[in-house]
Amino acid sequence: MSLSGIHLVYYQDLGLSKEIRHNLKDVYEIMFSLIRIFIIIHIIGLVISENKDKKAVVLRMIYGRD
Repeated sequence: MSLSGIHLVYYQDLGLSKEIRHNLKDVYEIMFSLIRIFIIIHIIGLVISENKDKKAVVLRMIYGRD
C-alpha cells in the first residue's frame, strides 16, 4: 500500500502513464479496504474473546504475560 501511494504521488517523476497511475490507484483503494476490514474483524474478535472464556487478551498482548 505504501509503495502504490508513493507511486501515485510521484508518477510523473517516475515516468509512469496516467493509465498506470489509474491502475495503481485501484490497487491502493483495494488494499486500504482490505486493511480496514482486517482491523474491524480483529477488533470484533477481541471483543468476543474478552466477553467469552479468554479474559484480559488485550492486556496480555500489551504486557506479554500469560
